[in-house]
Amino acid sequence: MNTRAFLNCAICAGLSAAFALPAAAQEADTPKFRFGAGASVLKPMGSLTDSAGDIGFGASLVGEFALSDNMAIRGRGEYVAFAPKKFIIIEWTTSGIVGMADFVYRFDSHNTGLYVFGGAGVINSKYAIEVKLGGYKWSKTTTYTGLGVSCGGGYNFTKDIGVEASYTQSIGDPESISNPSAETYNPAALSFAQVSLRLRF
Repeated sequence: MNTRAFLNCAICAGLSAAFALPAAAQEADTPKFRFGAGASVLKPMGSLTDSAGDIGFGASLVGEFALSDNMAIRGRGEYVAFAPKKFIIIEWTTSGIVGMADFVYRFDSHNTGLYVFGGAGVINSKYAIEVKLGGYKWSKTTTYTGLGVSCGGGYNFTKDIGVEASYTQSIGDPESISNPSAETYNPAALSFAQVSLRLRF
């Protein structure tokens, strides 16, 4: 190999390495598995408005596994609780534990940018009702476990912090619990919209 051919090969190899290093660094900065946490503000929807206040709060833990440059699966566990709802002598309180498996599609990268997701899982709902009239007091608590679905989207500002908006719907008895004298205590479906702050570690 003459000197000119050797120099050409060396230059090509150097340029290839220079372009490959940023991509390799980005890939190295994106671990396959990540943990995360979140805090949410909730808005009850549908029949849940009969037994929950106008606002709620949630806290979540998340584990995410990258399948490719744009796709990931995510496990999400969340505790949600709503402000009490009062009507004359009746007070309702509602809370729940949500466990979801989400499929996540990212339009940019796993570190930053826009993404959408959809998931399914199990929701455990807890409903309490209390009636007070003078010295009389009656209360009952019911729990219901069933399937649920969720969907939404978000934006990661950095590899560590982002925001997310979503809707969650439990597949349960949609009947309101507004009748405290009912022989069967039927909870409303745990359906809510939420806006979340997401942190990833």
